[in-house]
This record gives sequence, C-alpha cells and structure tokens, in this order.
Amino acid sequence: MRQAYLEAPLSVREVLEKNNFVDAVADTDIRWKILQTRPGTIQKALAVATEVEAFQISEQQRLRPGQLIGNNNDEQRGAFDSSISKILSEMKKD
Repeated sequence: MRQAYLEAPLSVREVLEKNNFVDAVADTDIRWKILQTRPGTIQKALAVATEVEAFQISEQQRLRPGQLIGNNNDEQRGAFDSSISKILSEMKKD
C-alpha cells in the first residue's frame, strides 16, 4: 500500500492502512465492533480487535464444560497468536 501511494500525505496513508486492516478482518463480530468504535488510527483499531478477540477466546474457554483453564502465561500468549496478529504482520511487510 505504501508503494502504491508514495506521493500521498501521511494522514491519507494512515487512513487507507486502517481501512485495509478493518477490511481484512475475517471475523464479522470483530469487524463490527471495530467499526462501531470509529477508530482514528490503525493502533486503535488493533486495540479494539485484540480486546474483542480476547473476550471471545475467554468466553469459549469459559463455556467449555468439564475443561479446566489455568492462568498459564504460555496459554495466554498462544491465544493472542491470532488472525489479527497475522494480518498486522502482513500489512507491515507491505
């Protein structure tokens, strides 16, 4: 994206970057929550997406009958290795 808009002002590139990030989020619920907050930057959009995804993961774990979930830091780190993180890293490569 940066290469396609070399001459565009930084503010325009930041808006395009944020919009591309939101469009790339596959989970409809997460994308809707991001759009509801009307984030001004990609950092704010990422923060909302991460928060919603963490909530979804914790709800899935809480609702699994008969399975104990510990407060292991490795488990938490693994939970945050998600599609959103992958999307952000792909955008940084571009």
